[in-house]
Amino acid sequence: MIKLFKSKKLLLLIDKNEMELIDLLTDKTFKAKSDSDFSKDYLHIAEFSVAEKLLEKLISKHIGKRKFRPSLDILVQPILRKNESLSSVEKRAILEVCAFRGGRKVIIHESTELISRQKARSILD
Repeated sequence: MIKLFKSKKLLLLIDKNEMELIDLLTDKTFKAKSDSDFSKDYLHIAEFSVAEKLLEKLISKHIGKRKFRPSLDILVQPILRKNESLSSVEKRAILEVCAFRGGRKVIIHESTELISRQKARSILD
């Protein structure tokens, strides 16, 4: 099967009430801070709809408003503090937000260390 459109490879960094979207092929970076809180002290995504709107805003900034969007391969890295981890509910929320906004392949990378762009590319390939 011939692929007509190459999927976009994106790295999504989620911190408290803000997100950063990095295109791993072009190195374009888009940051946005939420007007209303989607994070709580103990949850990365507590307000699903607010997080979804912020992600849509970032994707629209990056891709633009097109009738046909390219498929998105998204590596998500929540910025974890020492001794933190994601709950299964948070993982599910992150996967659903990304899938609902066009993520064909969504992978969550849990680490307290920021992942390098090269390693992120290799994980998505």
